[in-house]
Amino acid sequence: MIQNQFDIRRPYEGWRLSRVTDVAMACPRGTAFGYDATTADKIVLAGGKNFLGFVMREVVVGGPGLPDHVYPNRLELAYASGQEASLEKADEVEAEGSNFLVLSGTGALANNTAVDTQISFNNGKFYIAQTGDIPFYKVSANPNMLAAAGVNPVVPGALRFRFEINNR
Repeated sequence: MIQNQFDIRRPYEGWRLSRVTDVAMACPRGTAFGYDATTADKIVLAGGKNFLGFVMREVVVGGPGLPDHVYPNRLELAYASGQEASLEKADEVEAEGSNFLVLSGTGALANNTAVDTQISFNNGKFYIAQTGDIPFYKVSANPNMLAAAGVNPVVPGALRFRFEINNR
């Protein structure tokens, strides 16, 4: 049963990396990041030619609050923006909604986006690769296919896609 808007279905074996996020950064677990072109050991939201991996936990400005430390059942604290965050790659992921997918404008994904469509990143989100982009992933199942297989999004009405890494 699906429980998250971003799920790694098949991890990329043995690859993890930690780098420093931007001070003003806030994003959900699963956001795509790449190298910062101007600062060593810093990461920025992934773009068409720049992808390192997906952040493993939520990133929040100021870090986790007191309730995160005190209340039970909070197994993973968020990363504090401006500090190190761990990234991981994946051979196959599922993602849904506007936190993870470009749904309007250039490179927008839609219900009928075809299988094998080449996928890159724009501002940390999956989108249809444009000329000059590196196609890091490809669509392996679109929302129509997932719904036919009984895989429904966590948020009703959201578009959910399955992506598989290119050239592994």
